[in-house]
Amino acid sequence: MEFLGSIKEKIKDFFSNNSKLTVTVVLLLVLFFTAGLICAIVYEALKPEPLKKSSITEGGPFTPVEQLIEPSYVPLNESYYFSREPLPQWDKKEAELWFTPLQEDSLEKLKDANKKTANDILGAAP
Repeated sequence: MEFLGSIKEKIKDFFSNNSKLTVTVVLLLVLFFTAGLICAIVYEALKPEPLKKSSITEGGPFTPVEQLIEPSYVPLNESYYFSREPLPQWDKKEAELWFTPLQEDSLEKLKDANKKTANDILGAAP
């Protein structure tokens, strides 16, 4: 009982010796700590139990209920094969087939967009 009396005395001294702002801040901290502690306890109490192992995974092999429908087949371009050996460099015919040179207006648009992005990033930087 003496212990509780000394705590009461210390609390009274704290209230009388400190400003209202200090007392308010300390009370808010104690309130937040208490609310957090209550939330943690409630969260742990309401946590769902882990799922038990289902009997479906322990069943036999898979047997389909309906017939499998194959996707539609689109033939590949004959000039392209998955197993072809890549060449270290394209020849002139392949370059004309696969490479599209950029047009001057496209390059200007790209340059302007890049300048705008750089200016937006730098903004009012000194």
